[in-house]
Amino acid sequence: VANAYELLEEYDQALKWTRRSQELQDSIFNVEVTGQVAEMQEKFEAAQREKVIAEEQLKVRQRNWWLASLVAALVLLGAGAILIIRRQQERQRQLAREARLREENRLQEERLRISRDLHDNLGAEITLVTGALSRKIFLTEAEQEKQEWGAIRDNAKGAMAQLRDTIWAIRQEQADVRDLAEKIQDFAARMPGLELTVDDSKAGNPQLSPGQVLNLYRIGQEA
Repeated sequence: VANAYELLEEYDQALKWTRRSQELQDSIFNVEVTGQVAEMQEKFEAAQREKVIAEEQLKVRQRNWWLASLVAALVLLGAGAILIIRRQQERQRQLAREARLREENRLQEERLRISRDLHDNLGAEITLVTGALSRKIFLTEAEQEKQEWGAIRDNAKGAMAQLRDTIWAIRQEQADVRDLAEKIQDFAARMPGLELTVDDSKAGNPQLSPGQVLNLYRIGQEA
């Protein structure tokens, strides 16, 4: 339009339309620029939002990782503590077993020592007495004296038998009821005119300590 007015030499109209054209172009340009700026602003804000979301997700992952690490560390510490406690308990049980075994060995050695002393000392003395009584009986001519010395010798032999039974009881770490019943029957068999039957069928077969064996044997003797 401006070019047409310029050909008609209406320069004021040509200038007017030229200005309008320029204003329209500026308006179109401004609209495009504004749209581009708005689009860039939206993209920028979207990028910022994505960045914030990514940072929050990273923080959540880091927090979860630290939480998982803490839980794993606590589990490991708990397992280690349980293992240490169990090892300490097992060590204490082992020490208790070793102490009990040492005490049992000490008691067994003491029992063996006592039994050897009884056999070597008291047993030897009773044997000497029995031998001396036998010689006395052999050299004695009076029948009454022989019987008296014989009764003393029999008592000495009985004492020797009881000593052997005592040594047997002392030497035993453990004995059962059947062993005790056999010993009581052997003792009864040495008593003239005495018949003894021991019924251990209802007693089961529990294990007895040396002290229990000796006490029960003495009760059987007195009975």
